[in-house]
Amino acid sequence: MKSGFSPRGVPHAGLSPNDQPAEFFRVASSYPSTFALGLGVHGTGKSVWSRQVLELAGQRGVRVAADPFEADVPYAFADRLARAAGCPSGPTPSADTAVKTEIALDALARLQRKAGGRGHVCLILDDLQWADSESLQFTRYVVSRLAYLRSIVVVLGRPSAREAATPLGGPDPTVWGLVREIAFEPLDAPQIRAYVAETSGRSISLRLAERIRERSGGLLTLIDACVSDAEAAAPGEHWDWHVGFNGTLSATLEMPPAAAESVRHAVEICSVLSSPTPQAEVIALAGRLGMTADLDAAIDSGVLIRRSDGTVAVRDSLLADEVASSLDRGTATDILTTAAELTDDGLRRLELQLAATESIGPALLDHVRMSAATAPAHRVDQSVRCLRRAAELSVAADRDEILLEACLLAVSHSATQLVLDLIPAMRHMPGSPVRDLALANALQISGDADAAQDVLGHLLARPADFPDAPLVRAEAALLAAVTRMVREDYSGVGPILDLASKCIDALPGRSPQDPRLLPLYRPLDLRLRAAALALVNTARQGSVAEMPAALAALTKLTESAPPSPGLVDALTCLAGVHVRRGEIAVSIALLERALRVALVAGGGWTLGQARCLLILAYWLLGRYDDARSLLSTAAMTMLDSIDISVRPLVHALRSLMAATEGDAESTEASLLAMGAARVPQYSSGGPLFELVARAEAARGRGDFERILEVLSPSTLASAGLQSHGIVAYRIEALAALGQAETADRELARFRSALEPGQPLPYGDLDWLEGRVHEAFGLYAQAIRSYHRAASRTTFPLPAARARKALGRAQMAAGGTAAGHHNLRAARDALKQLGAVPYWQIATQTLGEAPVTPQMLPADLSAREREVYRLARDGWTNGEIAEELSISPATAAFHMRNILAKTGARSRRELR
Repeated sequence: MKSGFSPRGVPHAGLSPNDQPAEFFRVASSYPSTFALGLGVHGTGKSVWSRQVLELAGQRGVRVAADPFEADVPYAFADRLARAAGCPSGPTPSADTAVKTEIALDALARLQRKAGGRGHVCLILDDLQWADSESLQFTRYVVSRLAYLRSIVVVLGRPSAREAATPLGGPDPTVWGLVREIAFEPLDAPQIRAYVAETSGRSISLRLAERIRERSGGLLTLIDACVSDAEAAAPGEHWDWHVGFNGTLSATLEMPPAAAESVRHAVEICSVLSSPTPQAEVIALAGRLGMTADLDAAIDSGVLIRRSDGTVAVRDSLLADEVASSLDRGTATDILTTAAELTDDGLRRLELQLAATESIGPALLDHVRMSAATAPAHRVDQSVRCLRRAAELSVAADRDEILLEACLLAVSHSATQLVLDLIPAMRHMPGSPVRDLALANALQISGDADAAQDVLGHLLARPADFPDAPLVRAEAALLAAVTRMVREDYSGVGPILDLASKCIDALPGRSPQDPRLLPLYRPLDLRLRAAALALVNTARQGSVAEMPAALAALTKLTESAPPSPGLVDALTCLAGVHVRRGEIAVSIALLERALRVALVAGGGWTLGQARCLLILAYWLLGRYDDARSLLSTAAMTMLDSIDISVRPLVHALRSLMAATEGDAESTEASLLAMGAARVPQYSSGGPLFELVARAEAARGRGDFERILEVLSPSTLASAGLQSHGIVAYRIEALAALGQAETADRELARFRSALEPGQPLPYGDLDWLEGRVHEAFGLYAQAIRSYHRAASRTTFPLPAARARKALGRAQMAAGGTAAGHHNLRAARDALKQLGAVPYWQIATQTLGEAPVTPQMLPADLSAREREVYRLARDGWTNGEIAEELSISPATAAFHMRNILAKTGARSRRELR
């Protein structure tokens, strides 16, 4: 792993492009003089950033850092500055004012000589919060005169350094050519993902990035420590599944010298509590314990942080662990038990009680189990933690039973990733139906489909003579069907689903005997999932006669079903069939409902698939902004999904969007990433996404031979897509390559396989007919077909392309005026859609220069596009944050990036 932000290395993930070292130095060098103030707590990358700037300055740069151990030594920092400038020695307390002034002038002259008339001298003053007061006077003298020379002065420190730094330069632009302030903030989870990808070459999930953020407080030095520990613990493996960060990591945050007792108490209380705690609760807790807690001073020191919800916490959990472990057990127990008495949150109280105790009795264990089983879905992480802590405290005879209960709870909330690290422990547990069900779920989510199928086969083959057999066998049969289907193996799925249905019908009308199975006892969810999988199986098997009944059965079940993870799965499967039938508007309504249900009830097996299907549906309807926005969410969460087949789908959709925008490099990069993201034992949830992405990319660059390779008859047959609208790409390619007779035969076969009135989002039948006529040289017939397609097609991109084909055919037939009119109409429609390749073709056909249309900058991310459009319409950062469910700081971060990428100097210019 690369170590930190090395010079010429990794850009600072938390800074805007304008504040990156190279861009900062370039801009600063264009002004006569620059004064920059960079503030941030320890560990946010200020010093490494300064070294990158210093490397750019070369021989003209000088960097001086104050030392906390010399903070009380008069003129210690001034001596460092003088010697760094080249003076033999700096001022001393005994020197008179004249001597001190002479040394300051000498330092100034030596700094000026470093520039040598060839550029700006660069003076970097780091850790200014530790500079002694006498040195600040000396430094102020030097810096104030540099304002009138060709210079770049950078002052860095913690937030408390602002008071000392401001008199050095001041914000007066009449003195300095440029005055800038740079905020060094801890990284949030998305920034940590980007940083880890850059420094270690690893893609990590948002869940893991959030976990690292909690451990490190977003501080770069501690992020590096976490990543190094992860690499050592699981080299070459998927960290999400295997790493618990159990290694010994030393905290690098500095406590303030001679910290006041009230500050220390505040830090100790927050360290023991570990989770963010309301400020009033910390103060009340300190009062109960006879302590005082100065939260403001602890926050000013950078050890504690105040969150937007009014809670406070230690900046990183590594420091919290270190502080908590340094306390005697009695003090820590007093803090935990008193906090448990003060909180009104039952689950939080239970966590505190479990942390405080070293043993667990039957009454407390029963309370843990009941609380975990009845906790809401959005708190499943906390519930699983409570059960795992209870297992630690229990005797060995009970430990396995409680861990299995934690696993089944995670399974019931589609959060199996929380317990994947327990797979080795489950393998060593005695075999039982409950153990086999929990283990199979974990194995399937981990990507080991072969092992999951073996366990499920053994479970389903055993006699149904154990307690709660109908429930366990129903769950196992559904999982066995899914395990086959994600591998594109539909053989035997029908009988497995029949078994699942029989088991569901045999469910008793009461709770299971085994309390560990209670979270799984949701008969309606089981019926929804069984009907959903039956519909998908029917569609993939091509059972046309059975489709109407299967479709109607699932539709009826979903119409009145209450919100649940099973409903999310049912709606997603239902929408997938409608997408295949070309009924895009219907599928969008179903998928948007599925995402709304997931917000209140938690996601099911198919939440990632729902997002991907909805992105494709938005794209088909020309809702590209909606597609980009949701694609951003899907990319952020694809590693968190329990459906690991989602990962290649997200890359396929990225490729599709890049192809639509004419970005060939990103198109190919995403296609390569799609291949790399596949899990060998899993398909990508059906080849539709990949085939559309590859076909659209080839169509955009006019590579019709590639379309025939991608959509070969054997590929379409194996994917069950012979009658799917995607065949339009193949027929068009045949016609474009002059294979008119073959195109005509395939069009006739395609037409006969379609249902009456079936919508075709990839290309209208009249348009395809026109392509075939044009291939035969029959322009009059082609024009009539294109005209019908352009006036009837409801899908925006095919309609615009049909009008483009109409204009081209009219011009070829001699109708120049009409051809130009239709080509211009097509060009304008394609520009509005953002379909760059087709826009360029229309422009070239008109004989105009193929200049890229004035659209948003190509390098704006999906989230930046959202922020851009709202800011352009006059929204404030606060309003944008509320609308997009992000923090105001994140909105401001995106605005800085947008201004840099668009070249606009203000929000006004964006409008």
